[in-house]
Amino acid sequence: MKFYAYKGQAKLGDEKLGTSDRMIFELKTSKGAIRRCLKRFSFGDFRLYQIGEIYDISTYKEITFFQ
Repeated sequence: MKFYAYKGQAKLGDEKLGTSDRMIFELKTSKGAIRRCLKRFSFGDFRLYQIGEIYDISTYKEITFFQ
């Protein structure tokens, strides 16, 4: 499964531009994706999405929102 995560509370499409504080990655489970985000974002607030098609935002499914 492919995942997209970024730091902050902004909704999808309103997040900051640039490469800092966001990532696209592939893992087998969503539980593993949550753990990777917790490590990367130092237990800060972030949003995590499962990606269907990378260029079609309507296929993104929100997994979790931490704050």
